[in-house]
Amino acid sequence: MNPKISVIIPVYNAERYIADTLDSVISGSFSDFEVVAVNDGSTDSSLRILTSYAERDGRIRVIDKPNTGVSDTRNVAIAEAKGEYLAFLDSDDIYSPEYLERMYSAAEKSGADVIVCGYVTFRGEKPVFPDCENGEVRTTDIRELLDTGLMTSMCVKLVKKSVVQENNIAFDKNLAFGEDLFFSWRVCLSSNATVKIEDKLYGYRMSAAGATARYHGSLYEKYKAAFDSLKEYASLRGASEEAIRDIDIYFVKRLPTLSFMTARSKQSFGKKRRYISGIISDPTVRNITENHFDELTRGESEKGVSLYKAAAKKQVLRVLMYGVKMEYRLKLSRLKGRIGERRRDKK
Repeated sequence: MNPKISVIIPVYNAERYIADTLDSVISGSFSDFEVVAVNDGSTDSSLRILTSYAERDGRIRVIDKPNTGVSDTRNVAIAEAKGEYLAFLDSDDIYSPEYLERMYSAAEKSGADVIVCGYVTFRGEKPVFPDCENGEVRTTDIRELLDTGLMTSMCVKLVKKSVVQENNIAFDKNLAFGEDLFFSWRVCLSSNATVKIEDKLYGYRMSAAGATARYHGSLYEKYKAAFDSLKEYASLRGASEEAIRDIDIYFVKRLPTLSFMTARSKQSFGKKRRYISGIISDPTVRNITENHFDELTRGESEKGVSLYKAAAKKQVLRVLMYGVKMEYRLKLSRLKGRIGERRRDKK
């Protein structure tokens, strides 16, 4: 018989954490699962560790392939998955012991295609998960998931595989940053219902080597194409005008990241200014900042509101300097993270 859940784990140079990640799945309270771990051309001992686990536990399947990026790697795993549901786990993160059990129970109880849980963050030591709640589930929607930051990760979601297969949903291979958002949005648009449980069941490792620590070039162009494709998909699914506008608003909410990545590029300062000028002159950015400013800044910090005001007024230098300041803060955070990791390694 096929397992109830397929746990998708893309692996690239994860030798430091992958054992803890796998242990968090196989030692959990739910046993009717398979792990589909895809080694994405790792150059460290990740494949050896994966193979040793697969030899000891028949529920773990290992696929080895050349390096093609996280999106393609996840797509390969989904194509191989045999479970009724799909769960996702990054190779340096941790499941709560109750993750699979609570998520599957909520799916069976509600009949919903998508189940969403909360998460905790941690550094170094394993995360401390709060006690689970009473198991109640409630219906949620895309806007709430956007507002709470839960739309941007597939790792906090259990999804019926048939939703993905029947709607040809796949991770965008052109994206190596923010790819979860577009997959997640399509899944929610295509589901019969999305429900949320209040339990924090996923442990997200805060690492100095995370995706935001790497430079992602041409991100504006890639985001523009991805959001345009998402709007087309939403229209085909019969989404309302308001729902389409939410997509435009969230595209504009990528402005802090776009400013940050522009500041990190190796281009001259003049080219950076021209690039930012092109972004804030984008017709969608103009429409949202000029006509839907209150919706754009709902729940934003004072710094965020200030950034969007600068974009609305086409204050190119102020928008760019926002990214420069983010870059300095990242460097400081990475330095502190390395110092902390060295201290923990010495213990």
